[in-house]
Amino acid sequence: LKISRNASFRFVNASSMIPRKNLEGLVNAFYQAFKNNPDIELKLNFRSGKQETLKAVTNLIQLLDVRNISVTNEQLDKQQYLEFLASGDA
Repeated sequence: LKISRNASFRFVNASSMIPRKNLEGLVNAFYQAFKNNPDIELKLNFRSGKQETLKAVTNLIQLLDVRNISVTNEQLDKQQYLEFLASGDA
């Protein structure tokens, strides 16, 4: 349960880094909607997936020069996973 709002509005996504998750589409949609608005951020975390998909997503983020999207590949245990999800506003 969320107790307080983050300083910036934070979207979070925890998934596998695979093509059918369409993370490039997510990055494009986020950028189209919010550009580099410092008050809105997107945090992506994945624990498995394809290196080609990771490379495509990180290349897209660099190409768009997006500074409010971060990508991590931390292996989260159950508690950390729940905390990551709870850190988001959406």
